[in-house]
Formats: sequence, structure tokens, C-alpha cells
Amino acid sequence: LDTPTQIGMATQNGIVSLRLDTGIACFGGADTCAPHERLTQERKVAVDALISRWGSERWMNRTR
Repeated sequence: LDTPTQIGMATQNGIVSLRLDTGIACFGGADTCAPHERLTQERKVAVDALISRWGSERWMNRTR
């Protein structure tokens, strides 16, 4: 969880993923990808939720 190249999750609207090395977000397939900074508001919210979830999972699984 600490150093992935890509993160993703399933949502009610499909799969959302984000490549952490390039900032490219995808929604269900390669033909629906765009840089994070160029996403529409709805898609930006979905990616921000993904990033938040990843952060929470990292926090919960940290070594003590």
C-alpha cells in the first residue's frame, strides 16, 4: 500500500483508477482516461474519493 504505481476501486458507477506515476485517471477502460488536472468535476470527485480511500487504507495498515 505504500508505494503502488496504480490504485483503483469499484464504485456504483464502475471502476476508477489512477496511475500515481503519471497522474492519469481511468474510468472503466483505457479509452476513458485523462490527466487528473483535466477531469470534469464529477470525475475529479471520484478520483479524489479514491485517493482518500487509499490514504485511509495506508493509515489503517501502517506498521507501529
